[in-house]
Amino acid sequence: MTLPLNVRSLLEGKKFAFTSGLTLEQLLMNLHNAYWERCLNAAKAEVEMAIAIFNAQVARYNLKVQVYKVLAEVFEIRVRAEIVKVEMFKAQMEGAKVQAEVQKNQVEVYKAQMMLSTPLLWPTR
Repeated sequence: MTLPLNVRSLLEGKKFAFTSGLTLEQLLMNLHNAYWERCLNAAKAEVEMAIAIFNAQVARYNLKVQVYKVLAEVFEIRVRAEIVKVEMFKAQMEGAKVQAEVQKNQVEVYKAQMMLSTPLLWPTR
């Protein structure tokens, strides 16, 4: 049984349309999947960049904290050095006070010696 030419060409046209439709459907599915894969990759990249920025900000904050710690240590050392200078000055002043007291005592001893050794030589009034 042979099909007439117009039926055969109609069937071939339908077969071509069906095959073309399947090919087009496959192409559209591939385009759809590629679009959403690109969207997913863009979202992943965005999240990775946000994480990298956050990590950089945390690292920057930690560095600032370390800088402030070092500055605080330097300030503490300077304060301690100034306290040592004050203590040295206090010790020098105390030494000068003791030395002045010793000299005062020496003057008093000298006066007493002079008073004892020369009472007859000095005229009294």
